[in-house]
Amino acid sequence: MSLCSKCSSLDVATALRQAQATPSDGQQIFRAEVKTGGWYSRTRDVFASASTCQLCRLVVRGWRDWRPRLISIATGNADFDPKDPPSDLYAAIEDIYKDAKVEVGVVKRYRFHSEGQKWSFILRISCSFGYQASYEVHGELVARFRVTYPAEKGHLIGHDDVDIGIAVDRDSTSVSVVNTAKTWLDTCLTKHQSCPSQTQTVALPFRYLDVNDGIHSDRIFLRDSGVEPDHRYVALSHCWGTAEQLCTTSTTLQSHKEGIPIQILPQTFKDAVRVVREVGLRYLWIDSLCIIQDDIEDWRKESEKMAEVYRNAHFVLAAARSSSDSEGFLSPRQGPEHVELVASDGKGFSIEALPCDLLQPTYDAHPIDNEPLSRRAWCLQERYLARRVLHYGLQQIYWECGEIHAAENGDFASVVGDQFSRIGRSAAAKETVFTGLSDSDYFNYVDWYNMIEDYTGRDITKDSDRLPALFGLAKALEVQTGDKYLIGIWLNGLLEGLMWCAASTDNLLARPRSYSAPSWAWVSVKGQVQFPIYSWYERRAGWKGSKANFEPLAEYANETFEKRDVEPSDRLPDSELCLYAPIVPIRRFKQRTQTPPDSGSQFGLAPERSLIADQAFYFQYHDVDGRAHNIGIDGAFDIKEEERTAKTNRLYIVFLTRLPFVLQFDFLEHRFGLVVEKHETSERYRRVGFVDGCLISEGSSALWDRLVPRKWRSDNPVVCAFKRDHKDGDMGSNGVQPDFNLLAPDPLQLRRQRVSLI
Repeated sequence: MSLCSKCSSLDVATALRQAQATPSDGQQIFRAEVKTGGWYSRTRDVFASASTCQLCRLVVRGWRDWRPRLISIATGNADFDPKDPPSDLYAAIEDIYKDAKVEVGVVKRYRFHSEGQKWSFILRISCSFGYQASYEVHGELVARFRVTYPAEKGHLIGHDDVDIGIAVDRDSTSVSVVNTAKTWLDTCLTKHQSCPSQTQTVALPFRYLDVNDGIHSDRIFLRDSGVEPDHRYVALSHCWGTAEQLCTTSTTLQSHKEGIPIQILPQTFKDAVRVVREVGLRYLWIDSLCIIQDDIEDWRKESEKMAEVYRNAHFVLAAARSSSDSEGFLSPRQGPEHVELVASDGKGFSIEALPCDLLQPTYDAHPIDNEPLSRRAWCLQERYLARRVLHYGLQQIYWECGEIHAAENGDFASVVGDQFSRIGRSAAAKETVFTGLSDSDYFNYVDWYNMIEDYTGRDITKDSDRLPALFGLAKALEVQTGDKYLIGIWLNGLLEGLMWCAASTDNLLARPRSYSAPSWAWVSVKGQVQFPIYSWYERRAGWKGSKANFEPLAEYANETFEKRDVEPSDRLPDSELCLYAPIVPIRRFKQRTQTPPDSGSQFGLAPERSLIADQAFYFQYHDVDGRAHNIGIDGAFDIKEEERTAKTNRLYIVFLTRLPFVLQFDFLEHRFGLVVEKHETSERYRRVGFVDGCLISEGSSALWDRLVPRKWRSDNPVVCAFKRDHKDGDMGSNGVQPDFNLLAPDPLQLRRQRVSLI
């Protein structure tokens, strides 16, 4: 597709030089946008040109990709009534922005470079109505492009005063790619205070591969750990694939020590050997070759050391783009869609389309998250344990260490600590969801449970491997924190860890066929889970200015089980987790109403309902005057098939936590808990679901008469309102009060009982 006359004459080069000269305040964010003219001024012309012009098409695509971001932000901020959304909320941008104003500019940002401050330049093409109408979700749309020199042509603009960097080379084996990797490694070892080299303090693994002895270029050797002057080694993280693997077995052990010909290695192993040699190292660790695969005792002993292997590696080499060892990771790479432009002096440069989210703003979103390796459960702990990781992705290479995340194109993010250090830091945090205001990012174990959300969305061949694939990481964290590990859940994060549910309604949970685990542990189900307590304010009540703490309703008593995370087993032994918690029998349950319960909007917005819950569970509560109230709460069964066979007379709710949600002089009672089924012959309970929602009522009751005036009532359930002891100024000058929850005491006051979960 060719370019229209407007795009062909777009004078980006002049804007680049002007942007190069703009001052910066030292922040790693966009600054000092330089506007440029000569392009379309109205969206109608861009839309019309998009069918025949390559750049216009990319601009429109960028705007279209930006639109859901506006909708998400507006939804989270409650910028519109979800019961009455804008009529054009999901309309095509060509209809919404059919005659909006267009602006073109260039902004600059830091890019990673070992020689000092260097810049990347971003071409920014936006459309807007010239004002912010966030309440109508009609904010600015932005398409962004990185400006670079073509990799194969070098500096073509012809002006040395403009340094914009070179596009990513499509050849993953080029000198520039190798030099980039070596620069990252050298910078990390020599300049990063939080990334010690540890070359003198760690030992080589028990077995390792000698791939660069300086004599044999055509073969590699399996070695037993011995006295070596250089202890630096690279550990490979890779997807095995489904084809028959080259492995070390009892039969091949001796021949592998005598030498493995390079030509018989799968392509991923060949590529790993090449990278290790090119960066000037000698030793490589690959699990399938360094552990005797048909020796159960050797596998058990060496897999227990896996945390040390990946933690102590000089760096971990991640074959991120490969879904099997036969594919390799050094083949020619795909690149972002780009357009070649020509400056006024006849010299050319390239602009590459950028996604909505870039690497720089946060370490939580990383480009390699979409690579095949990131879909494999076994590979997660390898990334989390590593002090340094060199990823070979589909489009470029990436680097992660304890101080930066960097990409080959220059994007980078400053971070504090490697992945494992961050989990350890949050695990040791003094603040929890029960002691600190809920807008903190450092609740204990929030990073662990975020990792589990990622982990449960990954593929794993054997269900029984799901705990062993985390064993090294869990063992390392157990040693660091001294905390107790309870089958994927930590004692100091117990209630939050018990409160898991499906991550979405699109991917339902299921029971493993050949593997069973305690019902209260997330490992008892297959499918991606989430832990809604940690994200409750962010996803359900992001507009609420004053934030109360969660309050625990249950507490740990004891547990009885044996950990067998490493030994091959299709079944964990029977186990019990005992809590002291309020427990109430369920009188009935039914499909919850599609329309949210009335919540007295004159007092403010109630929290959003759980997107996973689809049932309403009802129990009976007696107040201090002896009056009975039928109370409901949203929830769901973990497994849809079990919903049809559930017997109501054996179902109970075990409440774990509460969160009073203040609306002026009243408060709503939001609770989290488990739906459990009583064992037929014993006083033990099996988890079958969860509850997550405000207490609701279907009939006239003092619990809700005060909240919703009679004239406003409908046939819908109504959120129960409870009287709050109001004090003048109790919100504080900044909307925060340390004893805020004390003004909203537990309205039910249910007695705790000993509950044994199996």
